[in-house]
Amino acid sequence: MTKPVILTAPCTDVVNGEKLKCEFEKCINRRSGVPKYDNTEAPLVWIIRGCIDYFATLDSDFLGNGNGCGIPDEKADHFANNFYRLDNSLKYLSGYWGVSSEESEESEESEESEESEESEESEEWDILSDIRTLIVHFGESINNLKTVKIKNYKDVQLWLIKKCQKGGLFDKCISAPNINQSDYDYCITVSTDRHDKQIKNHQTEIDYNLRKENYNDVDILIKADDVKKIILAKIGQFISEFLKKPESTRKICIPKEVKEKVVNEYNIDKLAIFAGKDKRSGFFIENDNKYWDGFGLKRMLVYLDHPSFSSMEDPATQQRVSNKIKEIIQNRLKKYIESLDNSDNNSVYKNEIPSLDIRDVFKDFLPEYESKGYLEGAKFQNIAPFFNVKEKGDDTDVDYLIKFIIAVNEALGTELNCENTVDNLICDYIFKSVRLKLNEKN
Repeated sequence: MTKPVILTAPCTDVVNGEKLKCEFEKCINRRSGVPKYDNTEAPLVWIIRGCIDYFATLDSDFLGNGNGCGIPDEKADHFANNFYRLDNSLKYLSGYWGVSSEESEESEESEESEESEESEESEEWDILSDIRTLIVHFGESINNLKTVKIKNYKDVQLWLIKKCQKGGLFDKCISAPNINQSDYDYCITVSTDRHDKQIKNHQTEIDYNLRKENYNDVDILIKADDVKKIILAKIGQFISEFLKKPESTRKICIPKEVKEKVVNEYNIDKLAIFAGKDKRSGFFIENDNKYWDGFGLKRMLVYLDHPSFSSMEDPATQQRVSNKIKEIIQNRLKKYIESLDNSDNNSVYKNEIPSLDIRDVFKDFLPEYESKGYLEGAKFQNIAPFFNVKEKGDDTDVDYLIKFIIAVNEALGTELNCENTVDNLICDYIFKSVRLKLNEKN
């Protein structure tokens, strides 16, 4: 009988499952800004989440009552299948997320590279992989185990899954009498056969097989705590390797002359070209509509030069307020474009891009009123749904628009120009808010 294979965790501490889940969520959040194949990645992520929960709560009865009836307990099948799912998901995501050198979605793995990859796993992981193979595949010829290596024997089979109990039938390990099996949760016995073809000539020798050592059994001793430590440490290693990677970046290099045109000439359309290359910018397209807060600022700039607007204001006041509005927009555009440009190898996530939302740009000038958070927050989309959409027609929810006009007129102490389009009404609100604040300062 070959000496037993004993599974022992190299680390003494159990990784906290909840902490591990939080770290894994950091990986997922980092992936949120990266182009990816969602329907490929999401199921793998889901499996790992579920496996963290399962293995973090693994108890000493995780293989059930053994296989006294001939087949493993359903708990053993559950363990084996979850381990297999986890192992496959980690390997797939290692390439997909760039944790390993392989690009899993593009490269075609040769048999040699697969063997090399397998050999890089720890011995403890290989033991667990062998246990999974034995539970799932016994009943067929098994000759590819990594840790149960027995020369000259064939047909490795799972023989027994024995629940270890102190003082029980399997208190002592037959292959190593000095080991108390009761120190472990399970003893898994693997049987092998030499397939001695000469046995047909020795049918009357009842000790022939024993004398020729035609049979050989190997015990695998395991404990739930060690299994838990090994598997959670493996997941933790995967997470750690990913988080150590430099955060991927797509170079957005904005030429100096473009920056000058955007900032000095308020060329919003030129900026939109570069904003459309980076998800951080807030630019997105849906149903062929281009959504971006910069288009709202462009509406404001166009409004300032509108003939009907010019005729309604005192020229000096119009000039003073218009200049202030343009100054505020110019300062925000400058910060925005510098943050968007990451040609100096800044990380995609290093620089937070300032908002171009007109409500944020002019937040220090807008009046306070009771329903402001509601009307200018959740219901702004109802009032001016296409304010930040390029070349989209005017539309509104009349009920909310009326509520907005009444509330704002009272807050400003003056009336908005209701002959405007809805989008120009918002611009009129911004203009009169800035005018009021400037008058207060004077």
